[in-house]
Amino acid sequence: MAARVLIGGYYGFGNIGDEALLSVLLEKLRECLPELEPVVLSHDPEWTAAEYKVEAINRWNPFKIWGELGRAGLFLLGGGGLLQDVTSFRSTLYYLGLIRLAAIRKVPVALIGQGIGPLRSPLLRRLVVGHLRRVDYIMVRDERSRELLEAWGADRGQLVRGYDLALGLALEPSSEEQERRDLLAISLKEPGRDKRVRTEFITEMAAVIDEVHRRFGLRPAFAPLHPREDLRLTEEVRKEMAEESLVLDLEGLPLQEVLKLLSQARLMLGMRLHALEFALICAVPFLAFSADPKVEEFVKLVEGALGLEVSLLKAPGVKGERLLAALGHLLEEEAEYRARLIPAALRLREEATSSLEEACRRLAELLVLERPKVKARRRRKGRAKASQSRPRSRSRSNSNSSPSPREHDMT
Repeated sequence: MAARVLIGGYYGFGNIGDEALLSVLLEKLRECLPELEPVVLSHDPEWTAAEYKVEAINRWNPFKIWGELGRAGLFLLGGGGLLQDVTSFRSTLYYLGLIRLAAIRKVPVALIGQGIGPLRSPLLRRLVVGHLRRVDYIMVRDERSRELLEAWGADRGQLVRGYDLALGLALEPSSEEQERRDLLAISLKEPGRDKRVRTEFITEMAAVIDEVHRRFGLRPAFAPLHPREDLRLTEEVRKEMAEESLVLDLEGLPLQEVLKLLSQARLMLGMRLHALEFALICAVPFLAFSADPKVEEFVKLVEGALGLEVSLLKAPGVKGERLLAALGHLLEEEAEYRARLIPAALRLREEATSSLEEACRRLAELLVLERPKVKARRRRKGRAKASQSRPRSRSRSNSNSSPSPREHDMT
């Protein structure tokens, strides 16, 4: 009998990075667990259903979610930084609420490729840890996430160190060879909520990008991976620039087309994690420009696979000359970096794929293939007593006790 799995995450919002996570996850589930019927929670269920050829329901409709959990054999929170309070406090409560509903419905819960934190609120931290102690399987995407959960008191037996799901992507070979162009791909992200800091950031970035064009001859090509959030900042930077620039229209493009466009650049200046991961996949040398812990973890991972130091500058607040010097150094070593990026990307893809395949094996153990009907609970006393001596048909793979409801509690 086919089992339905309900998948939650930041899907249907037009964030290319999160859509890449869903694409990799669905592909691997179909390969390893072909009997599964995925159902995706989406902000735009019509688009998600058409894009991935899956059933999708509105993530904001509690009645549909409740009903689908009643039919599901597993609830799965897909990859990304869903449990954090930097971009939103409420989004974390939303995902914890989904875990809570799954608990009430007695549906096994798994988290795959998760980045944990930052969680600045002590209350929210306690809520997250309390909920995750009841989750059946947790695969985090980096060492920092694992260490955070262990420090907060999470059950070590639940935790598995994995990888960000997007590292399982590969640039498909094309019949037309992608020619490198003198482009600097740029992926910007809002630097914070402080208006003064934001204004200074825009002015500084415009000056740096202009100077890159004049000094190194690289034409700026902005790559907004989350157009609804990134385009406003991108346009404000462009207005301050003296030199001409491009904006890559990535919204709605198939993932492979996005990768092909980015693969034409000589360098990537990236603030978003998935812009940097895409650069790695496309063998484009990159400069990480971010204060986000997940970007720091990614840089450490790549340095280990690459055998070279990867430039990471904290944003905002970095002076333009430091950025220019780092980009200049990257150009000087471009050939060596590019040559090493290819095997590094292959190695990390193999490790990420192996990790996800192991996760699929664990999911198969958790699946409830047939849900008991409500009427089965209303047996006559005699039959109920007789049934007590029979062994239970399934048990949770990571617990010796029966599940109990969880206490109440993105990117």
